[in-house]
Amino acid sequence: MVRGDAAYADGRLAEALEAYRAADRVMRVPTTAYAVGRVEVTLGHLVEADDALLRAVRYPVADAEPEAFSEARAAAASLVRELEPRLPEVEIAVSPSTARSEVTVDGAPVLVAGSVAVLRLDPGAHVLRVAAPGYGSAEQRFSVADFDRKRISVELPRILRLADVPTATWVAAGTAGVAALAGVIAGALSAADASDVLARCTGAVCDPSVKPQYDRAYDLASVSNTAFLAAGSGAVAALVSLSALPTFEHKEVRIHVSANGVLVSGCF
Repeated sequence: MVRGDAAYADGRLAEALEAYRAADRVMRVPTTAYAVGRVEVTLGHLVEADDALLRAVRYPVADAEPEAFSEARAAAASLVRELEPRLPEVEIAVSPSTARSEVTVDGAPVLVAGSVAVLRLDPGAHVLRVAAPGYGSAEQRFSVADFDRKRISVELPRILRLADVPTATWVAAGTAGVAALAGVIAGALSAADASDVLARCTGAVCDPSVKPQYDRAYDLASVSNTAFLAAGSGAVAALVSLSALPTFEHKEVRIHVSANGVLVSGCF
């Protein structure tokens, strides 16, 4: 305490705080707690100062306690009354409210009640980070000054997971895949039959014996075309069914249907 008093008188606040903290760790009495809180206020560490001063104020009163304890308790109470309005207060609101949010300010965890956290901070710059399972994280830098009362709203982006995809989407996508595969197979068989037919024809004249093979190639081509149309319809249905996701927003979707298959591409 003597070293702290000397350093405080000389304006060496960091040295004084270190000495007072060392004394307070040993004694834990109103005089040491008040000494710590007084320097913390001067350094602008308002939250730490408030904690130390309140500890001095709440120290149990003994019948035969030293007069210095009573004086320190009274001085701490007076300083708390001046300090409390100065403390910057920040309310952090996280949406969606169903997210199990993990909030930190300057790396320290913050207790969240429901979707709102209220905390007091030292004046200056701070870094807020919010994360929740199933959602992306968010980071925001902000500053507060004495007497500030701020509200910070954070909206977490939803991460699309396989479990979130509706059953209708899987059914439609599966149907599209099967139809596309059937279209490819039918198209390949039709092309093979058509190639054999052309090889046995002279110009536009064909032997009547190739008529069954010609008909089969034609029928397979019709099946292939129908399958590709079904695949395209299934792809569209799959995309439409994704609208059931509350946070899914499509900005651009392109669907290409050709003899080689169905290609669905887009930006989500």
